[in-house]
Amino acid sequence: MQAWFLLYSGNGKDKKGHLIALLEQQGIEVYQPMMTIYKVRQDRPGQFRKKSVPLFANYLFVRFDHSQLNFSHILRLSGASYFVRSCNCFATMPSEFIEQLKQSLSEKKSRQGASHNDTKQLIKLIKNEPKDAERVKLLHQSLVFQAR
Repeated sequence: MQAWFLLYSGNGKDKKGHLIALLEQQGIEVYQPMMTIYKVRQDRPGQFRKKSVPLFANYLFVRFDHSQLNFSHILRLSGASYFVRSCNCFATMPSEFIEQLKQSLSEKKSRQGASHNDTKQLIKLIKNEPKDAERVKLLHQSLVFQAR
């Protein structure tokens, strides 16, 4: 049975790109949510530079069948550090969370309609949080909440 797991990878843009390529070569689905930020240009006051950055720095969502592929096999790959755990088990992310995250990041404008779905509210909180450390903290809290 395939499930989404949260994999922590070390620092380094080149290493992460290499790790994603290695994972995809082995048939593992990889998702790294990206968001667009605008930074003020130092050389041209009043203008901004558009930059795409990971929503969760150093984290990758990976989907594979853990009965067919061992976790240690993935951890042996260059750039992979560890799988995030929750309650002493490998933390799994619901497919609905990943799908809604993909959908919300692909939309140009956020819809104004209020949603009563906890997952959608969590994604909205994560997207609107400016600090990366706080976004990761929200993600970890959601994992603990799901384990209960």
